[in-house]
Amino acid sequence: MWCLVVPIGYFFAILVQSSNTFIFTKISFWLMLFYALVVGVSWTLIGTILGFTLSPVLAMCLSGGISFAWYALIVAIPPGPIDRVTGKFLVCCSYGEVLNSQAIFLAMLGIASAAFIITGLCLVWKLSRFTGMLLLCLGIISMAMTFSIGKSMNPTGSAPRDPSEMKCRDNICAWPEIPDSYFENNVLALDELRKVAPESWNSYINNPILWGSGSRDSLTFVGLNNVDGVLGAFVDQAASAQLIREGKSICGIPAQELGIIMTSLPWPPEQVVELSVVHERLEDNYCPQRR
Repeated sequence: MWCLVVPIGYFFAILVQSSNTFIFTKISFWLMLFYALVVGVSWTLIGTILGFTLSPVLAMCLSGGISFAWYALIVAIPPGPIDRVTGKFLVCCSYGEVLNSQAIFLAMLGIASAAFIITGLCLVWKLSRFTGMLLLCLGIISMAMTFSIGKSMNPTGSAPRDPSEMKCRDNICAWPEIPDSYFENNVLALDELRKVAPESWNSYINNPILWGSGSRDSLTFVGLNNVDGVLGAFVDQAASAQLIREGKSICGIPAQELGIIMTSLPWPPEQVVELSVVHERLEDNYCPQRR
């Protein structure tokens, strides 16, 4: 029963923290639940085999030392292949990314390999040499495979999220987790932008607005809770794109090198947009000598 503590704890943690029930339809949730089960079984196996082969005090101390090394010392190492072995998933804050299923499988293989290695060593030492050597070899081979495969993955073990999961409204698209009030602000700000923007921006601002996809050809969704702030971000994005197309500079640096930049400043809805004014505003915000 001890092996069920981890998956049950994970399930209730997700249940309490998430307000969106659609998470239970995600394959990543069930993979993580299965990973939690593998973690529970692996640590139960490690604790059991240490308990059978060592004195109670020594078994408890060694179990604590192994778990501390696995979850505290090893994960303190800079991001790399070892992150996938220990289950150190760094994805936390980007709506546009999800955990890579392969990273979850590697983490399962990593903790299971560690359990096989420790169990094999204990069996060789105290109980069954043949079974112990078999488990030890299996653990070493699977751990080597985990490290080898992990090298081909990105540092965070993440993967791009499927864009088809976005919800759209009035040519504006974002992830389902984004509050409706942010959608409303983007819709209103876009309407205001069409009223005050120069005609040369029409083709630019009429393209679909997507979360995290701002470029020289389209605006990006802005997660702010006031219309003037979203409008200011739209103005900055569009002006940056025009400055890039015209080969202009900002603070003496070619706009091409800076890319799309924003000032985080609002824009009054009644003020007609002039590129020279926005250019000045961008330089006031980004040029140290003007501060």
